[in-house]
Amino acid sequence: MGECDSQPEFRRSGQRVGRGFHLVRQQPAGAGYTVFEHHRHAIQQELTIIVPMDENGGEPVRVQRLRLRNDSSRTRRLAVTFYVEWTLGEDREDSQAHVISQWDGETRIMLARNRYHPTYGDRIAFATISPAPDSYTADRTGFLGRNGTLSSPAAMKRIRLSRRVWPGLDPCAAVQVSLDLAPGDGAEVTCLLGQAGSTEEVDRLVRKYRDPGEVEESLKRTIAWWDRLTGTIQVNTPEKSVDILLNRWLPYQTLSSRIWGRTGFYQSSGAFGFRDQLQDAMALLYAEPAIARRHILLAAGRQFIEGDVQHWWQPPSGAGIRTRCSDDMLWLPYAAAHYVRFTGDAEILNERIPFIEDRSLDEKEHEVFMTPRESLESATLYEHCRRAIGRGLRTGAHGLPLIGSGD
Repeated sequence: MGECDSQPEFRRSGQRVGRGFHLVRQQPAGAGYTVFEHHRHAIQQELTIIVPMDENGGEPVRVQRLRLRNDSSRTRRLAVTFYVEWTLGEDREDSQAHVISQWDGETRIMLARNRYHPTYGDRIAFATISPAPDSYTADRTGFLGRNGTLSSPAAMKRIRLSRRVWPGLDPCAAVQVSLDLAPGDGAEVTCLLGQAGSTEEVDRLVRKYRDPGEVEESLKRTIAWWDRLTGTIQVNTPEKSVDILLNRWLPYQTLSSRIWGRTGFYQSSGAFGFRDQLQDAMALLYAEPAIARRHILLAAGRQFIEGDVQHWWQPPSGAGIRTRCSDDMLWLPYAAAHYVRFTGDAEILNERIPFIEDRSLDEKEHEVFMTPRESLESATLYEHCRRAIGRGLRTGAHGLPLIGSGD
């Protein structure tokens, strides 16, 4: 989690936070951004949150821009604190002992790594604030205080943060900057949270988004990108709420939550569901057929040589479950045929994709969790679809279609 806060901290709408501070209004969020506004003690505050997106793709950084204005008749000194609790794994209670924090005194960035993570051990998480922070800490226990809570952390009662950064701490990233605002003056603070593959990439992202002009342009590009995607289809019905749902909300959620976030009512692990995300990709044919194309090929790569597929799998390791579900595999030819019909791109059927392989299920096994290996055998998408149909044509002891498990 991470919040970009003026002292005391921002929290969700209507929730009381420290010393009677309330967030009184949240503006309606647009696609790709959210704006929070608040006015308290003669300080006007506007917090804009985006993940930059444009035609060249997204950036692995969340940008929070806090704009402040002193509406009082006296000079005000404010401390703006950006606070993050690292997980860097599946569960914070399991991973926190392995998170190592590092403070880069030259770039004024808090870095964090979990070298023990089997997949992302080489990734570097980072958090910083602009203007450059004048104090910092990686000590969550010290920040919150003994038996402390985020609603009233002990650090907010001190002049500055402790600058405690070393292994073995209960890890967090807290960076703070002090501002002096004369009557009528304003200030802009940018909080950055992200992850990259190298310190060079971290430095590039921080340098880029510490520039207020770049933040403003990124916001415009992000809004334009999402407007184009969600504006491809416009439906007019007698019910305005249905129009909003069909024209904007559902396409936005399909991509941001289902394809990218891979989350839902019970699918919140970040895994790909074979049939689930193929269905979602089909919904994007009108707005972004290239995404649907990429996902069809990705799904074909999770098919076993025998024609069945992984019910779900976790990228990038490919760990997942092999099951007896018969409907999963049949979504591949269905989605591929629908894509070709809609786009006319029959060349996709000639794309070659490798299979995966592992042991077959025993007679009494309904499913097995495994990490299959990529096979040396590859085939065209057309052949992948043919094997899926062939696998689905099995019959039982009485010559009837063998449905298998699943839906």
